Amino acid sequence: MIRDIVRAGFRGQVLGAAVLLGMAWSADAHAKNSSADADVREAKLLMEQNRYSDACPKIAESHRREPTGEKIFELGRCHYEQGRIATAYYELREALDIAKRDGRYDRAKPAQAMLDEIEPKLPKLSVTVAIEASSLPGFEIKRDGMVIRPQEWGKNIPADPGVHTILASAPGYEPMLKTVELRADGSVEEISVDGLDPEGVKPKVAAAARPAPAPMRPEADRAGTSGAIQRTAGLIFGGVGVGAIGAGALLGLRASSLQADSDAHCKGSLCSPEGREMRNSAEQLGTGSTLMLIGGGVAAAGGLMLFLTAPTSTSQERAAKPGVTRVGVGPTGGFISGEW
Repeated sequence: MIRDIVRAGFRGQVLGAAVLLGMAWSADAHAKNSSADADVREAKLLMEQNRYSDACPKIAESHRREPTGEKIFELGRCHYEQGRIATAYYELREALDIAKRDGRYDRAKPAQAMLDEIEPKLPKLSVTVAIEASSLPGFEIKRDGMVIRPQEWGKNIPADPGVHTILASAPGYEPMLKTVELRADGSVEEISVDGLDPEGVKPKVAAAARPAPAPMRPEADRAGTSGAIQRTAGLIFGGVGVGAIGAGALLGLRASSLQADSDAHCKGSLCSPEGREMRNSAEQLGTGSTLMLIGGGVAAAGGLMLFLTAPTSTSQERAAKPGVTRVGVGPTGGFISGEW
């Protein structure tokens, strides 16, 4: 009798503990769901203020914690408004499939409407790889830091409008880096990778035949010709520098965008594999941006210097006039003076 009472009491304690544990789990799940719903509500308010860069990561994080058809639809709508139409395209297709499966035609209709509007504008990128490159041991090709799988080579893959980088590499070979800018016009851009050069080997340039010596011309004519050549060279260098600065700025913007998007997959320094890869890509793009900005600034400054210092000739007499140059050191520093 006593033993039965003890057993009954023990079973009651176990049942009570199970009930309390279940209530705790339910409360924790409810708290998480409430937090996720609060993130979505806040994101919708941010979208109304056109703050899509702040809104999209919040929806993405909420969807990661608790995936739902509504959240993937809102995430696709956010990226659609942000201009990332390829990203939105995949998300809205997923939202459409879920809505049809669940019979939620109130969500299926707007998702389909946005997909119909996106498809004619959706740019695509096709990367073809020659056998000479693909047969290299360890060959790999990435788009914006994400590996392009062999089954995707040569296919028209949707991509967001903007600047994209294609990096082909293999151990022991010089990497090949190309950039392409896509526009929301439904066009297809093609990039081909024919082969990679071994490390330390530079392509040889055939020596040009030496031209026959030209007849001597007056000093004034030679000065005018050399000045025109120098000014042309200055314009070319300056144009290259400005172009490099522009490309560096675009790479910087892409790096900043990737870094912001990675926040949805990271918590502090802890990231999912996708978030870590996005942050690594952002760092690579940031380094490339810095190098291009520095190189572009040097080229632009050099071009300006060449253009401004190009010799001019107003008359043969001035060109033939002997120059007098003096170099010395004075109380406040060095000096150069003379006539040209």
